[in-house]
Amino acid sequence: MPDNQFLQRRVAPWSLWAVGIMALLWNGMGTFLWASTAFATETALAELPAEHRAYVNSLPFWNTITWGMGVLGGLAGAILLLLHNKLAIRAFALSLLGTITNQLVYVTNPPPLSRASERAQRARFSMVAWRETGEAA
Repeated sequence: MPDNQFLQRRVAPWSLWAVGIMALLWNGMGTFLWASTAFATETALAELPAEHRAYVNSLPFWNTITWGMGVLGGLAGAILLLLHNKLAIRAFALSLLGTITNQLVYVTNPPPLSRASERAQRARFSMVAWRETGEAA
């Protein structure tokens, strides 16, 4: 029997499986979060603080579309990668496009500061002001 390299089955390196499984888990969680936000009922949103609920309701529709492109493209890319399908590259490219455009929402519609962030900013400002007054040794 001739030794033909085209007839031999190529074994995927372990790193492909590791990256594929990590991408599957990461994008699976992202898809769950996207779906639970995109299809959330008013009852589910009622559990959020009023400030956060107002922010979620104020997000533009294109944010939901691009976020979905990012996570669903990544999930499809991870599955296709594990299946050794060349379409994984296109799926990951779609995911990257969705992720980059989704980040624009934070420029056009920045989220409100949480109480913890406000406290941290006040503490940071107090430390800077304290240093500038010359009271620090």
